[in-house]
Amino acid sequence: MKHKILIIITIICLCFVLSIPDIAFSEDIKWHKSYEKGLLSAKKQGKNIFVYFNADWCFYCKKMESTTLKDPLVVKYLNDNFISIFINEKKHKKIISLYNVKRFPVSWFLKKDSSKIGSIPGYLNGEKFLPVLKHVKENS
Repeated sequence: MKHKILIIITIICLCFVLSIPDIAFSEDIKWHKSYEKGLLSAKKQGKNIFVYFNADWCFYCKKMESTTLKDPLVVKYLNDNFISIFINEKKHKKIISLYNVKRFPVSWFLKKDSSKIGSIPGYLNGEKFLPVLKHVKENS
């Protein structure tokens, strides 16, 4: 009897899990940790580039990484439409200097040929960041 109840509970749980939309199981952003490889990938794939600048000590970087950049809609949109490059201020000092980054976080957007579109300094939640991504994609 206990075995039958366990099987029924397992089937019910499995049905519940399978009925949850795919977006609930969102993947992570497909980050390029190499700036140069990210630029090459963008050229090959014909996608614009999202360059995210962070610092380990930055409170708003951590907040953006744990909320906005984990938002399933943001993750999906970035993965589908952009090549994403993650730049850390300790590991990529030359690139930080190239973009004249003084505050963190900063989101830069580039065309597929790596020419600059523009940047947005500071933290944005997913609700505000997603329209920015759509605007960049549609107008560049």
